[in-house]
Amino acid sequence: MKKNGFTLVELLVSVGLVLIIGTVGTSVIASILRSYNKAHIINEIEQNGNYALSLMENQIRNARSVSPTDTTTQNLTVTPQEGSNFTFSIANPTGNIGVIRKNAEVITNDDLVSGINVDTSPTESYFEVSSTTPPTVKIVLKLEQAPNAPGRIDYQAETTLQTTVVVRGGYE
Repeated sequence: MKKNGFTLVELLVSVGLVLIIGTVGTSVIASILRSYNKAHIINEIEQNGNYALSLMENQIRNARSVSPTDTTTQNLTVTPQEGSNFTFSIANPTGNIGVIRKNAEVITNDDLVSGINVDTSPTESYFEVSSTTPPTVKIVLKLEQAPNAPGRIDYQAETTLQTTVVVRGGYE
């Protein structure tokens, strides 16, 4: 008489294989999700930083003149070809999150959860104006995720963006 079924050893081997495959699969999926979250945060930070840099670059490039307004070089006064002077500043106005402003208008995402934080240390984010002709402005911004973003490691990211702009509008 022939009995159909599995032996205890066969069942243990098959359960063991399923557990191993499940563990590896879960690990791979978790790694993919962490990578996605990290890439998303870095993309958000760089997108905000590149927007602020491009806005500042265009207005500084076509300005009549530029000058730092304080010794920490975190404020830059721009004299446009036409219109009133304005100031770009790197500041922490509320004590919660560092921002980049054009006069009173915030030009970076200052949402405490989904926004970015600009490092307001004068050694990390600053404007540096050369005394050459034509003058150049070096802009360095250290950006990181907002302070109230989830604390997991896959949500922690920072980047430093830097550019040099030649002031073309004011020299002769």
